[in-house]
Amino acid sequence: MRKVMILVSAITIASVVAISGLLTGANQSTEAVSAPRASVVAGPVQSQDPPGTIDGSVTPQLIPDEVAYELFFEFFSKRSADERGKLQAYCNQSALAGVDLDSIFATAAYYQQRVAAINAKAQAIRDSNQSLTMENAMQVNAQLAPFVVEKETVVQEVIAKIPDFVGAAGALAIRQHIDGRIKPHTKIVPGPNMPMDNRIMP
Repeated sequence: MRKVMILVSAITIASVVAISGLLTGANQSTEAVSAPRASVVAGPVQSQDPPGTIDGSVTPQLIPDEVAYELFFEFFSKRSADERGKLQAYCNQSALAGVDLDSIFATAAYYQQRVAAINAKAQAIRDSNQSLTMENAMQVNAQLAPFVVEKETVVQEVIAKIPDFVGAAGALAIRQHIDGRIKPHTKIVPGPNMPMDNRIMP
């Protein structure tokens, strides 16, 4: 199966993000692991899901907007110029068909600008704790927690700014894409070091 694995920012709301089959003909893959809070996986997962998993294909309404929109922003902000044709083809086959691609890029760039400082601070913590044990992983999570909350707030603020970039109709189209395409293909899997009552929820 052709896959596109998207490396998200250091303090994303998850530990591993994978988006499968979003670009026709894409065959590249990269992978990154953040702090062991939870995993957000977009695309089919073959293994049995652990208890507490939020499966967007079953209950898309339980996938938080902050998670889904972050996936959307990260996806477009990390695309290269030579992928423009594939991205346009992807948009044309979805609710994004009428949204100007450059405006989507501008929105994603604004998001990256807003989260850059948060990511840098979180990355510094991760770099200083690269050899994690079960015990100090929980300590690192505690250090990262304020940045997670801060980033969630930024994502909410960027969502509110989307109409400034793409217009009201474009923002509605992106909302439809989030609800109809992103959330149903996303799973939130509790991490091995995350208590079950500390799952990512709306």
